[in-house]
Order: sequence, then C-alpha cells, then structure tokens
Amino acid sequence: MPQYIAAVDIGTSKISCQIVDQNAGIIGKSVIKELGLDSLFIHRRLSTIDVVIKVIHPNRGWMEINPEVLWQQFIQCIKASIADAKTIVENIAGIGISTQRNSITIWNKNTGKSLYNFITWQDTRVTDDVHNWNASLRFKLARVGGKLGHFVTRHNFFKAASVLTFSTQQITIRLLWLLNNVTNARDLIRNGALLCGCIETWLVWKMTSGTDHITDYSCASSTGLFNPYMTGWSTFVAVLAGIPLSIFPKIVDSSGRLAVTDEKVFGKAIPITAIIADQQASLLGNLCFNKGDMKCTLGTGTFLNINHGSKPYASVAGLYPLISWKLTDQDIVYMVEGNASSTGSVVDWLCKFTEIDDPQILVDLAATVDDTDGVCFIPAFNGLQAPYRDWKASPLLIGFGFETTKAHVARAVFDVRQIYETFLAESSVAINSIRLDGGVTTSPFVAQLISDVLNQTVHHSKATNASIRGATFLAGLGIGIWKDVDEINKLNKSSTIRYIPNVDKYKKYDKSYAIWKKSAKRSLGWFD
Repeated sequence: MPQYIAAVDIGTSKISCQIVDQNAGIIGKSVIKELGLDSLFIHRRLSTIDVVIKVIHPNRGWMEINPEVLWQQFIQCIKASIADAKTIVENIAGIGISTQRNSITIWNKNTGKSLYNFITWQDTRVTDDVHNWNASLRFKLARVGGKLGHFVTRHNFFKAASVLTFSTQQITIRLLWLLNNVTNARDLIRNGALLCGCIETWLVWKMTSGTDHITDYSCASSTGLFNPYMTGWSTFVAVLAGIPLSIFPKIVDSSGRLAVTDEKVFGKAIPITAIIADQQASLLGNLCFNKGDMKCTLGTGTFLNINHGSKPYASVAGLYPLISWKLTDQDIVYMVEGNASSTGSVVDWLCKFTEIDDPQILVDLAATVDDTDGVCFIPAFNGLQAPYRDWKASPLLIGFGFETTKAHVARAVFDVRQIYETFLAESSVAINSIRLDGGVTTSPFVAQLISDVLNQTVHHSKATNASIRGATFLAGLGIGIWKDVDEINKLNKSSTIRYIPNVDKYKKYDKSYAIWKKSAKRSLGWFD
C-alpha cells in the first residue's frame, strides 16, 4: 500500500493542500481562498478551488476570520486534494500543517464552540493598548530589572528582558482583549472551561474531536508569550499580563506522531505528523538546514529569517528570536526574524491606487524605470517593525513631483533593505546564502532588484510554496518516510535561478537608502 502525505498550508489569503508521494512528488493538490459562508460550496473544481477571499473587517484596522468557516475550508481542501490525486484516504499516512502565525481565538472546552472569530496577526485594534502597556511603570521596571540582570549575569534572557515590549503582531494583548470583551470568558476560566489557541491548535482540536489541545515549538515561540531561553510558556509575561497559563495549549515537537484524527472526520484515523509555523516551514522548505542560511519571503508580508543554530539570539533592535523547528530526540533549531507585515496588502492597495487590475502589471510597470526618481514609500499600514518598532507610524509617500509617474511609485514599493541592514548590524552570524520565495519574488525583476539592493547573490527556487514543502518534509520525517534531513536534501531536485548583484546599481541604491531612512523617521508617531 502506498504511503502519501497530505501537506496543508493555511496562509493569510488561501489554504493549499498537496498530496505528496515517497519521492516528494506532488500527485494531487487544491487551493481554497478564504471565503464567507454564503459562497463556501460554489466553485468545486478538484485541481484548483478558487474563491474570493473573505477576511472580516468589523471596524477600521480589525481583521478577523470565522473559525467554523476556516474548519470547513480546511477539511474541504484536504478531501479535494485526495480526490485530485485519484487515491483513497486509506493511503494517507500522515497530515502535515503549516500555518499563519498568531491569529488567536478562544473557545468553550465543553461545547467545542468558538466564542469569537480569529483576530488575525495583522489586526491593529489593540494598538493603543500596546502603547500603554509598553509605556507603563511595570514595563519600565521590568526593563530596568532586565538591564541589571544582564549586567550581573550576561545571560541573554535578561538582555531580551531589557528591551521587552509587546507588539500588535504578538497575541498577548489581543488575547487580553478577547478575555476582557467576550461575554463569560472570565467565568469560563474560573470554571476551567476556556481554551485559547492559534489556527493550528484549533484545527487539531477539531480534527481530534477535542482530545488534543496542542501547538508546536515554532508556533508557540512566535506568540510573544513564549520564553525561548527556557523553551516553554513565559510565566513572567503571563503573570505580568494577567493571563492564566491553564488556557494555553501543550507544546509538542514539530514532527512525529503528534495526534490522531477522529475516524469520523475523514472516514479513517490519520496521524497528524507535523505542525509548524509558516515562516519556519518556509525556511525548512528552502533547505536552510545550516546556521547562517537565510531566506527572504515576499508574500502577504516581507520576512527575512536566518537559521541561528542551537542557541537563541537576543536582539536589542526588535529582531525576534524564534524557534525554527524541533525534531524528535534532536536539539531545537533557532532562527532570527525581521519582518514588515503588510507587503501583499500594500501591493493590493497600490493596484487600487494606480487603477491597475493585475499585480503582475504593477511589477512590469515598475520594471520600466531605472529608479524611483526620488520617490520614497514607507509602507507603515500596520506600523513599522524593527528597528523602529513604532505601531503609530503612518504610511508615507513622499519625494514626488510633476514628473513622477505610476512606474516610479510602483518601483518604490519593493524594498527589504531596512530589515537586512538590521540583521547585519546586530547578528554575528555569517550569512551563507539567501533564498527567495513568496508570490512577489516570482518576478525576475523583483528578484534581481533584491539582489542589487542587498548586494548579495540570491537564489530563487523554481518550486512554489516553500511553506507547504516544509510541512511535507516534517510530516515525512514524522512517520519515517525519510530518515533525516540529508535524505531530504538528496530528494530535492528542484533547480534554482541565481541572481547576481550589479555593483553599480547597488551604489546607486545605497544613496537612495539614506533618503529612505530620512523619510521613515518622518512617518513615526503620526497617530499619537
């Protein structure tokens, strides 16, 4: 009997599933874009299910997803992929999940019903609360204590505590919002009947009919409520915020026999053999197995991640020390991350702003000019991340004149230099290679632009969706289809395209980067 893997990637804009064989070949697949209940079953082509995206916006800056709709989509996507592969559920040996991080909800443990929508990682409703917490006396005292602790012990835990801040991307303050605004949430906590979780936890809970309330190390480390130095939920942050640890999921390895689905879900009990956060999955899917391997994703957000080996990194500029993955009986692999949260949304906005229907036309338009002609674009739709960490910054388009065209504005959008420079300034890890992925980087123009701006050779894989490949590899390791990462390296035959930087263009971009930084400072604190 063949052994196939069902690998699922739950992104911000779509759910994808691939059925993969023992040679890492894709034999079936499907894609579902997120949608509302009214259109859930409209388009049912098996190879591709393509439905208009549906993220709920109850108020400005609020971004939510209906948990019950997401659950239906998830199951539909897997079943459609099995059908597309012309196989049967009995041949599925394991399920691997890669998921967007930090979209949080709460539910009643006894009824299994969600009490509110997922508040997504891009939601900014708690911006004021985050600012108030970060400026509070208790936080200032915590940071002073961290500085003293680091001075005495030189331990990175205290170094991280010395710059401790909450952000809107982390779940802490959004979870507090849920506990304080959802009717009876606090009562359910007192009765031991409330659970919280991000998307992976909710889906596993549903697949196991409520027997398993789990997450993995990579997803947990991304929440802001995890201590990467003690490798567990942070009692310090939980007590500081007043969130009981009793509602948190159990943390498990990223690969192995993690749980088993209820037979009623698919008609057969299937082992869940991989859970991993999407950016960590992308790092793994890009074969960044060695310390110093970096990948750059330009999709819904811009993410730069570097494999940091077996020790966590403490940043003072806002880079995040995260866990990449944890394999059974092996050391944890850490990574450092810098990100800008709204790349895809910015491209969508710019298409509307310039009255262009297709993002690819926008990219082609940007390629028609040699530079931005002085135009600077600060994409602070969700604030600015490292090194500014200002959640009240405003988007800013500046430096244009009568000669400015749509092409100059379009070209100003694609910039990862700030995050990369922060890496170079802070990290002592030598960068071995840079790999590109994400929908935006499929454009040769964008890939070459990144190479020129960073003055680094970059590699772009011809294979699509590195996150789902990462989930596939972990799921296969979890059930013994592949024995180790060396075997995965041999299996991966997808070629890459190499882009070599143009030194003259780098020098030109280096001058314009100084102007960009000046523009970024003007966007800070706008919404105070």
